[in-house]
Amino acid sequence: RSRSGSRSLVHFPRVTIADMLGGVHPRTLRRDLTPAFWLYLLGSGCAYGGMVPFWFIGSKHMTVKWGLPISDADAIMLLPEGLIALIAPTISAVMHYRRWDLPTRHAVCAVCQALSAMALLLLAWLPANSSAPLPLVLLLGVGYGCTQSLIWASLTIVAPVHLLNLVGGLVGSAVNILPTLLPAVALMGVNSSVDVSILAAVGLAGTLSFAAAARRARSDGASEEEETANRRVADGEPGRAGGIAGAKRGAASAARGDDRSMRSGLVRNASTQEAEWDMAPVIPA
Repeated sequence: RSRSGSRSLVHFPRVTIADMLGGVHPRTLRRDLTPAFWLYLLGSGCAYGGMVPFWFIGSKHMTVKWGLPISDADAIMLLPEGLIALIAPTISAVMHYRRWDLPTRHAVCAVCQALSAMALLLLAWLPANSSAPLPLVLLLGVGYGCTQSLIWASLTIVAPVHLLNLVGGLVGSAVNILPTLLPAVALMGVNSSVDVSILAAVGLAGTLSFAAAARRARSDGASEEEETANRRVADGEPGRAGGIAGAKRGAASAARGDDRSMRSGLVRNASTQEAEWDMAPVIPA
């Protein structure tokens, strides 16, 4: 109660989902973020979910399976992160030179993520006397480095410009969910090969997600081009398809016009020749 004896009411501000999303209404997300984006988000989460927990169990796995000293195993585990320093500028230069569009980036992500998952399966089940762990970890690092570089390089084109800040937060959240949950829920620590296989399965899920994102992004791009062309035709500004069709019609009309001119010329020539014959003097035999 207040000093005057009346009850004082405490008003708490009403917090909505739009407020939690920085003022963006959920309907805006459903309208402006395509299914290809959500598949990309799922693939990004699986890419990190299949790799980050391996940082913590990889040394133990190599020590148990290959009998490496823990210091050597720890040194090998530094390679995947170190390779990113070389892979990121290289793949960025290729991406810039070849002008990869979004479907191409998603497709390359799917391939690289498949390499990471295959490396994890080999680390889990390949007999120890068949290969040393170093080449397998290098393969894992190459796949993960390429995927990670493409994930962040594609961030600015997977969503509209007015949603980039929110999209950055969604991606940052997605890549940390599975690395937090998997060690607590799925990785038992009893059999390291089984744990690494679980990470490989998560990586394969990322491969499928990126492949589906590539296919959907290509389909969305084709639909958008068709819609733009139809809109231009409706506005009297033919697009590529309308321009090509118009050029063909123009060429056909020109050909018909040339044909008519040729026939008219022949008729005129024939009439002139006949007139010359009529006007020619008659030479008696």
